[in-house]
Amino acid sequence: MNPYESILRKTRASQRYVRGSVRGSFEKAALMAAFHRCDQIGLQLGGNGWEYPVWVEFTRALNRQPRIEHYGVQNVSASLAPQDFTPCLILESRPDRGVVARLVAAEK
Repeated sequence: MNPYESILRKTRASQRYVRGSVRGSFEKAALMAAFHRCDQIGLQLGGNGWEYPVWVEFTRALNRQPRIEHYGVQNVSASLAPQDFTPCLILESRPDRGVVARLVAAEK
């Protein structure tokens, strides 16, 4: 795609994925969630995580609004984490592998 192409000619998806390298990861994760009927999504994307496309892809794949929360927060905002949230899929950013989705068994 031409980087100088007018924004008026770009599709919504191409505008949403200016950082194109994560597009496939987010789409695959959303399809995994839909296949497993998982609508509780935990995010561990780091301080520079790119959250908006996650909402779009998961809502589209699940055909409904999922519950998406930041999960495993280790800073002072951890005290604000909801106590009633148990994700069935965690989407995390890994320096060595990019964005990775993993299914989580329900904790007992």
